[in-house]
Amino acid sequence: MLIFTEGLIDPQSITDKLIPNGIWPFVVQLLSTLVMLVIVYKFLYKPVKGILDKRAAFVEGQVNNAVEREQAAQAKLDELTALQQKTKKDLTSLRQAAQQEIEAQKARLLEEAQAQALALKQKTFEEIELAKKQAQASLETEMIDVAMAASEKVLARELTQKDHEKILKDFLKDLRQ
Repeated sequence: MLIFTEGLIDPQSITDKLIPNGIWPFVVQLLSTLVMLVIVYKFLYKPVKGILDKRAAFVEGQVNNAVEREQAAQAKLDELTALQQKTKKDLTSLRQAAQQEIEAQKARLLEEAQAQALALKQKTFEEIELAKKQAQASLETEMIDVAMAASEKVLARELTQKDHEKILKDFLKDLRQ
């Protein structure tokens, strides 16, 4: 107020500067501004607001779609994690079963090999015994032939079958003792 009372600025001059030619030009300017605002509102604001609303709806739809996809992906991830754990358990049980089967087969093969080795050993012993008996029998026969030839020469006569048998039995008896 101090400025107005000292006379530096006159309130009438301020209104003259704000409203230069009176009130009617001011009213016309005010009406033209209102008409411009109505035109801008109708032709610019409403279409732009509609476009912005559509864009907001589109963005909201995209966000909702992304949230749904994220939830579906999380569900798939949970499902795959459960499947992976189940697969690991199955593989572990299969590995254990295979190891048990391998151990059982190993034991069975070892038993079979031992049985075959024992049978082969027994057969070999039997063959050795048979060969030994055959060699003894062959040796006895040869010895009998030599003894018979020697006894014929010593006795200078031919022995009968009974004499041969008796000499043979005595000789074999002496050999075995």
